[in-house]
Amino acid sequence: MPEKQGYVSLQKEITLTKQFYIYVLLLSFVMQMFVRVAIVVDYSTNKSLYLQYCENKSRPELHCNGQCILMKKLKKQEEKESKQVSQKLEYLAFFHEVEKIEFNKPRLHFIPDTNLSGLICNYSFQFVVSIFRPPLTSI
Repeated sequence: MPEKQGYVSLQKEITLTKQFYIYVLLLSFVMQMFVRVAIVVDYSTNKSLYLQYCENKSRPELHCNGQCILMKKLKKQEEKESKQVSQKLEYLAFFHEVEKIEFNKPRLHFIPDTNLSGLICNYSFQFVVSIFRPPLTSI
């Protein structure tokens, strides 16, 4: 009985670890999709930091407010994503056709000439096609 309980607890642990890995994978996919949103949220929360490093401080008529740095970050992220897509396409385009498949033939082992008299079977069978009919009696 204790073995059964150990087996059940082991199964529960396995299912919990599977669920954990599934959630981690889903979270990573979702995070990858919302990277741009995270950059924009970072800009809106740290606007003063973006204003400090703004490239257009000398031209206040542009009303940049640090958006130049935001656009650079978004462009950098877009280039990174397009680079990853192009790398994936390179791997998908590879195809190798196998022209000839060879299988190893099994080797036949021949029995050398030895005395096989013990293996000889004197069985015979005679196949009869006709059906036996009793003689006709005359009345």
